[in-house]
Amino acid sequence: MPSTSPRPPRHRGGSPWTGLGTVLAKETADHLSSARMRILEALVFLTAIAAAYAAIRQKSPKLTDDRPLAPDIEAVTALISDNSFSKILSS
Repeated sequence: MPSTSPRPPRHRGGSPWTGLGTVLAKETADHLSSARMRILEALVFLTAIAAAYAAIRQKSPKLTDDRPLAPDIEAVTALISDNSFSKILSS
Protein backbone atom coordinates (compact mmCIF):
# COMPACT_ATOMS: atom_id res chain seq x y z
CA MET A 1 0.00 0.00 0.00
CA PRO A 2 1.38 3.45 -0.87
CA SER A 3 2.28 5.75 1.92
CA THR A 4 -0.17 8.48 2.77
CA SER A 5 2.21 11.10 3.98
CA PRO A 6 0.70 14.57 4.23
CA ARG A 7 1.57 16.82 1.31
CA PRO A 8 2.50 20.41 1.86
CA PRO A 9 -0.31 22.74 0.72
CA ARG A 10 0.12 24.13 -2.77
CA HIS A 11 -0.27 27.83 -3.29
CA ARG A 12 -1.78 29.01 -6.52
CA GLY A 13 -0.19 32.06 -8.03
CA GLY A 14 -2.13 34.87 -9.63
CA SER A 15 -5.56 36.26 -9.07
CA PRO A 16 -8.44 34.04 -7.97
CA TRP A 17 -10.61 35.90 -10.51
CA THR A 18 -8.59 34.76 -13.53
CA GLY A 19 -10.88 33.04 -16.03
CA LEU A 20 -14.06 34.06 -14.24
CA GLY A 21 -15.22 36.18 -17.18
CA THR A 22 -14.86 33.28 -19.58
CA VAL A 23 -16.79 30.91 -17.35
CA LEU A 24 -19.49 33.52 -16.73
CA ALA A 25 -19.85 34.19 -20.48
CA LYS A 26 -20.18 30.48 -21.27
CA GLU A 27 -22.70 29.85 -18.50
CA THR A 28 -24.76 32.86 -19.59
CA ALA A 29 -24.70 31.75 -23.23
CA ASP A 30 -25.75 28.23 -22.23
CA HIS A 31 -28.57 29.59 -20.10
CA LEU A 32 -29.88 32.07 -22.69
CA SER A 33 -29.82 29.54 -25.52
CA SER A 34 -31.74 26.85 -23.63
CA ALA A 35 -35.21 25.75 -24.75
CA ARG A 36 -36.73 26.95 -21.48
CA MET A 37 -35.37 30.46 -22.06
CA ARG A 38 -36.62 30.48 -25.67
CA ILE A 39 -40.12 29.62 -24.45
CA LEU A 40 -39.91 32.38 -21.84
CA GLU A 41 -38.77 34.89 -24.49
CA ALA A 42 -41.68 33.89 -26.75
CA LEU A 43 -44.16 34.35 -23.89
CA VAL A 44 -42.77 37.79 -23.05
CA PHE A 45 -42.90 38.78 -26.74
CA LEU A 46 -46.50 37.60 -27.14
CA THR A 47 -47.52 39.39 -23.95
CA ALA A 48 -45.95 42.61 -25.24
CA ILE A 49 -47.79 42.27 -28.55
CA ALA A 50 -51.09 41.63 -26.75
CA ALA A 51 -50.57 44.66 -24.48
CA ALA A 52 -49.76 46.90 -27.45
CA TYR A 53 -52.81 45.62 -29.32
CA ALA A 54 -55.08 46.26 -26.34
CA ALA A 55 -53.69 49.77 -25.86
CA ILE A 56 -54.15 50.63 -29.54
CA ARG A 57 -57.69 49.28 -29.56
CA GLN A 58 -58.55 51.28 -26.44
CA LYS A 59 -57.02 54.57 -27.61
CA SER A 60 -58.07 54.54 -31.26
CA PRO A 61 -61.61 55.52 -32.29
CA LYS A 62 -63.93 52.77 -33.27
CA LEU A 63 -63.99 52.03 -36.98
CA THR A 64 -67.79 52.26 -37.05
CA ASP A 65 -67.53 55.93 -36.01
CA ASP A 66 -65.45 56.80 -39.07
CA ARG A 67 -67.09 57.85 -42.26
CA PRO A 68 -66.98 55.30 -45.06
CA LEU A 69 -64.22 55.53 -47.65
CA ALA A 70 -66.39 54.72 -50.69
CA PRO A 71 -67.59 58.31 -51.36
CA ASP A 72 -64.01 59.61 -51.13
CA ILE A 73 -62.75 56.99 -53.55
CA GLU A 74 -65.59 57.72 -55.95
CA ALA A 75 -64.88 61.46 -55.80
CA VAL A 76 -61.17 60.99 -56.54
CA THR A 77 -61.98 58.58 -59.37
CA ALA A 78 -64.37 61.13 -60.86
CA LEU A 79 -61.73 63.88 -60.64
CA ILE A 80 -59.15 61.72 -62.38
CA SER A 81 -61.51 60.48 -65.07
CA ASP A 82 -62.75 63.90 -66.20
CA ASN A 83 -59.21 65.36 -66.09
CA SER A 84 -60.15 67.89 -63.36
CA PHE A 85 -57.40 66.58 -61.14
CA SER A 86 -54.61 67.80 -63.44
CA LYS A 87 -56.29 71.25 -63.60
CA ILE A 88 -56.28 71.43 -59.80
CA LEU A 89 -52.59 70.48 -59.65
CA SER A 90 -51.52 72.91 -62.37
CA SER A 91 -53.22 75.93 -60.81
